[in-house]
Amino acid sequence: MRLPFTITHESATVINEGRPHTFLKGTIQYNSIRDAILAEDWTGVVQSLTLGGSLAQWAKGRFSVSSTGEVSYGGHPLPDSIQHRIREMAGKGESPEPMFNFYERLARNPSYRSVQQLFGFLKHAGIPLNVDGTFLAYKGVKDDFTDCHTGTVDNTPGVLNKMDRNLVSDDPKTPCHYGYHVGALAYASTFHSGGHVVICEVDPEHVVCVPDDYSQQKMRVCEYKVIGHHADIPLSSTIHHEELDEDDNEDWGDDDVSPFTDDDEDDKEEHPLEAEKRQNKKPVNKPTNKASVFARMDAKKLMEQSIDDLRKYAAGPCKIIGASKLPGGKAALVGKIVKLRNTRKR
Repeated sequence: MRLPFTITHESATVINEGRPHTFLKGTIQYNSIRDAILAEDWTGVVQSLTLGGSLAQWAKGRFSVSSTGEVSYGGHPLPDSIQHRIREMAGKGESPEPMFNFYERLARNPSYRSVQQLFGFLKHAGIPLNVDGTFLAYKGVKDDFTDCHTGTVDNTPGVLNKMDRNLVSDDPKTPCHYGYHVGALAYASTFHSGGHVVICEVDPEHVVCVPDDYSQQKMRVCEYKVIGHHADIPLSSTIHHEELDEDDNEDWGDDDVSPFTDDDEDDKEEHPLEAEKRQNKKPVNKPTNKASVFARMDAKKLMEQSIDDLRKYAAGPCKIIGASKLPGGKAALVGKIVKLRNTRKR
């Protein structure tokens, strides 16, 4: 049943059972009621008249919410820091779904200590959550993208590294010990020394230890995926959003396309017999996308392209995380792309 309501930029008023309910902008109820009205979900509007009901709209039955707004999972209240973050996001009109997804993953972590320590690490600037509940962290690597300690672990974007959990040290009093290390930008930047900083995606379930030292700026994990190159600017401190829309995937999808083709192939000497075979071979019309075209452009040609296309090329095939926010315009983007190409040639 449709309810009388009034919504302005500053408040929302709903009349239910003859009684007006008014909520100011910035409250959880304001955002929840507004969204329910726009969806013409009148049951949702009624539920959103209380703090607990509003949060329950976001939780979608996966978490229980008391009338006072306390959120629980599996019969246990969430840590205060996470409860605060959920309310803060909902109050700003942001979906707290990433926090709910994060905690569901965290609850699968078998270590009590890791569960308690992890959110302290996430408070550092530039450590965002993904919508699916995983989070992003940084790792300093050598010029050839191997790890700085052993030189044997590949950290090229796209690589998934994992080891048995019981091989990773869970002693927080030992700062450097067995296991894969990722950290905040301040920590990771001290380790690459002429190499690179890459962005890693970590499932909270795979965090083994947050050492007591370094002000919780690093951690040991048993699994992580390298998703891209750092664009030399901090990531968001809240939620990370994909830089390419789904509609861009057809043009900028990087399947079977090297982002750094440029003129590498032209530099190689070709055997005369191979050259003859190539000349006699009938041409095959293969579909091309923008990624393959840009991969063959030199720096001068790249500078002639639009800033929008350069950002999509950098964020997609080149896997430069944060490319859309990189200051310095075309020169900065092309410079970053060329630097990565030169690294590949060495």
